[in-house]
Amino acid sequence: MARPLMLAAALLISLAPSNGQAGITLEGSWQGPFLEDFLLRLDFKKELEGGYAGTVLLSRDGAQLQNDPLAEVRMEGDSLRFFIPARETPFFGQINRERPAAISG
Repeated sequence: MARPLMLAAALLISLAPSNGQAGITLEGSWQGPFLEDFLLRLDFKKELEGGYAGTVLLSRDGAQLQNDPLAEVRMEGDSLRFFIPARETPFFGQINRERPAAISG
């Protein structure tokens, strides 16, 4: 059970948007493999007062292992950062807007 809780260091090796949008925005679902055995999904939505809210979901073989809200979601240019309070885990990464779009960090 310790491996899923290490969600910070290797987080988001290559997540791709699964929302099928023509333009690349942070809003929507991004998913990809994590530590070979897991599927990681990030859901982002635009807040009314600006900024973004989000959730991180981690599963393995169809069993959900994590469903935690994100805090302090910030996107500046192609830089993305957020914090997972339940795991006391920060994330700092980049959005690659080339096709296919990806988040890495």
